[in-house]
Amino acid sequence: MARVVAYQPVTMRHAQAFLQNISDPGHRGRSQEIKLQILEAAAARIGGFDIKWYWEHQSVRPLNGKLVDKIAENLVSEIGRTNFHPAICLAALATPNLAKSERRMSGSYFTDFRLAQYLASKLDPTLLRRRSIIDPACGSGILLVASVLHFAAYDRKKASHFLGSSVVGIDKNPLAVRAAALSLSALTSDKRTITSLLNNLEVADSIIAVDALKSKFAPSGFGAVITNPPWEKIKITRHEYLAANGIARHYGDDYSHSIDGDDFVQEVDRAKKYSRTLSLKYKLTGGKEIDLYSVFLELCLDIAASDGQISILVPAGLIRSQSTERLRTHFFESCSVSKISIFENRARFFDIDTRFKFLTVYGQKGQPRNSHSVILAHPRANETSITDGDRVVLPGRSLRRVRRDLSVPEVRNRAEWQLFQKIAQRHPSLLEWGKAFGMSFMREIDMTKDRHLFNRKSFRQSIPLVEGRMVHQYSSTAKSYLSGTGRRAKWISQNKPSTPRPQFWIERGKLPHSVLNRIRHVRAGFCDITGQTNERSMLAAFIPKNAVCGNKVPTIAFSMDVDDLVLPSVFLSIVNSFVFDWLLRRICTTTVNYFILQSVPFPQIDIHSPLAARLTQLVQRLSSRSAPFGRWEDAEIRTEIEALILRAYNLTMNDLELMMKDFPLLDRGECPIRGELRSTITRDFTLLKCANHLGHQTRQFNVWTKRVDEAKAQGAVPYRPSHLVKDESDHFYTESAGRN
Repeated sequence: MARVVAYQPVTMRHAQAFLQNISDPGHRGRSQEIKLQILEAAAARIGGFDIKWYWEHQSVRPLNGKLVDKIAENLVSEIGRTNFHPAICLAALATPNLAKSERRMSGSYFTDFRLAQYLASKLDPTLLRRRSIIDPACGSGILLVASVLHFAAYDRKKASHFLGSSVVGIDKNPLAVRAAALSLSALTSDKRTITSLLNNLEVADSIIAVDALKSKFAPSGFGAVITNPPWEKIKITRHEYLAANGIARHYGDDYSHSIDGDDFVQEVDRAKKYSRTLSLKYKLTGGKEIDLYSVFLELCLDIAASDGQISILVPAGLIRSQSTERLRTHFFESCSVSKISIFENRARFFDIDTRFKFLTVYGQKGQPRNSHSVILAHPRANETSITDGDRVVLPGRSLRRVRRDLSVPEVRNRAEWQLFQKIAQRHPSLLEWGKAFGMSFMREIDMTKDRHLFNRKSFRQSIPLVEGRMVHQYSSTAKSYLSGTGRRAKWISQNKPSTPRPQFWIERGKLPHSVLNRIRHVRAGFCDITGQTNERSMLAAFIPKNAVCGNKVPTIAFSMDVDDLVLPSVFLSIVNSFVFDWLLRRICTTTVNYFILQSVPFPQIDIHSPLAARLTQLVQRLSSRSAPFGRWEDAEIRTEIEALILRAYNLTMNDLELMMKDFPLLDRGECPIRGELRSTITRDFTLLKCANHLGHQTRQFNVWTKRVDEAKAQGAVPYRPSHLVKDESDHFYTESAGRN
């Protein structure tokens, strides 16, 4: 997978060049100081204040005043060519250059200018009522700059007045606070305003010093809190420690470097102590490993006034995760207004996978009126701005009925919300269904802790280790190992029956008794690394006897005394269906954990019924093929299963048509119908066959028939994964999804 480059550095690359040309590789501290002085001089030019006075007030010793001023003049000229306010540009340019490990230790994280303006635009200036606004993790000040511009409606006089009386910024990193000072100072020429502003910017750990900060700046609470907090867990891993010490490696690689001395142990102990301190102070964070963003959201709710506003950028786990249930509930119960905007990284806000999802969350504190509602939005972003897209209102009582933990299903419109409600109200969860049959989950082998058990060659008493990348729908040998380690491992797709060719083997005698007992039976397993926008989100298959699964392939077994294959077959037929996949996509992010999986609505199929018998027969036919995709006869079986599951969920063809719109990545490798850009063979064939199986009369029947015939003539095959088509032409591909 190609490396994703965030858009902000690209659009600022010409301005950034002025700063890079004066860097001193041999003296990093000196390079940072030169950069800050140039930016401060640029801020003085933009704001109209005296830079000498500013440096004296800040106790800054100029390195080369004339040279710095000349570079600043050129920089201001370059900034003028951008489409953003100069102070916004300064905040973007002032971001300290920190390695990942340094960002974790300092707590300094920074924000794309489009997101900064979007977060600020959610705040209502009329509700501030002469009270202060704070960013408790201000970084280079871009959110505060955007807020001042929003509140002042880009009026310079109003901005100067607001800046001097109402802006508070806190950060652990002194360089970040200094950057915030220059960015905000560029909004005014008034020395008294700048002096007042500088007194309101502090170097501190907000989540530790919260009481002192609130007492000093806003005893009755802040009128608005806006922030992009750290998104990291408080822990130190061997991988990150080695990376911070200059040892390059990829996740999943063997640890060829040892960790010497006490430094690593001290770092781990320091992180544990900090975590314990926070867990005592913040009661809603949950879990053994604390996410800093959840701590900051609790902090925001604490320091905001009784009718104050909150605008915060957080990962999508806030509305998904089991560990955030108490915090999520507290947020909804504390706010009279709640607005959640769901983003994908397709506009390259961050240098991470474009499929990564995150949220902007707005809340106005106050007693909810009657039943509190959540407004869910799906904004659209381009290279310069963000606009609100589709919106749907989720009434609080309705949400509580279908998601008792108040996790928010990602529905894009009223039709999807109504469909989700209909299914959830008619059918209990997988957890309730599984209780009757003694359903149990297990992670059989840990790919890190049990790595000492792994062998790359098989021998008499060894058994294959099934990894996540080997599992696809109805197949646990969908890929075979070729070479390499970690994310650089090379695998080839399997489309013919074959024995497993795993990366690792494990000696049977070294397995715990609980695992030995489990692998004596056939059970179901699934790949828990996924994505809402993947080709398919749920990939589940039979795990054969005498094979053991890594921790990315949790297994499901049933203790009820029935035919060994009936319950796993019924389970697989449901979870591999489009209906279940659509439901799962509403509530998952990048993993399918037990909490998420067990909460999905599940049809209550009688395991002694003809329906269960037929599903078992069909699943057995598919699974016996080892790689059940690439043949029309396989597709016929798949569509019959889809029709039976659609009926089990009591759904209609209209419901299925709506659901199928959620799978745009299907058939990327198939030949399209002449005159079209993309194949839709799986969608057309599924709708056609389901309508036929269910006896539904529809005007689209003839259209689907014609499209299927034309696609078949072009060589298209339904249900064939796109990577399989690619592998057939390229022979192999490098696995980059990181499924271990």
